[in-house]
Amino acid sequence: LEKLPLELCCNKEDVEGRLLLWLRHYISETPYASWENALLDILKGAFCVPLTSPFATFSLMDVSEDKIFREAPFLMQGCSLLEEHVQAHDCFTGTIDMCFEYQEKLYLLDWKSNWLEEGYEDVSQALETHNYRLQASIYKEALKKYVDKACHRNFEDYFGGVFYVFLRGTFQKQGVVHFFPDNRYD
Repeated sequence: LEKLPLELCCNKEDVEGRLLLWLRHYISETPYASWENALLDILKGAFCVPLTSPFATFSLMDVSEDKIFREAPFLMQGCSLLEEHVQAHDCFTGTIDMCFEYQEKLYLLDWKSNWLEEGYEDVSQALETHNYRLQASIYKEALKKYVDKACHRNFEDYFGGVFYVFLRGTFQKQGVVHFFPDNRYD
């Protein structure tokens, strides 16, 4: 998804045709060619699935391309969420799949490829089983440090939360969860 040109999705007219042409470029003459329809459904779902937060319901197709930042790397020194595991002077890096601004709110989005068999219950279970809530809390802390330094905005007022988009569920309009990460992860 990090290679997908966003202009293919930001114009709602014939999004399926444009996505199909792009997809065929990558999968033709590969073992994935027979998966064309399933992969197209996943791509369409990723950008068309409703994203619902307490502030708005929208899809990524509604977000202005210049307000989307993909594969945002970060370097953090120390992390209050991991005090037991890292020293204050330790540094670590990560990459946030996507952050974007929509209607004056800043959101984090992380793509997940987990297979979810039972809908929302499995999403909640996946959040716990794979420590995704901790991951989101770390991403939030990294984003907060950036916003505090670069944007000079009140982060808590600006932050719209986190979307985890489980790609294998988006074409059924499932597999999206929104939440606000804990400031202190237990």
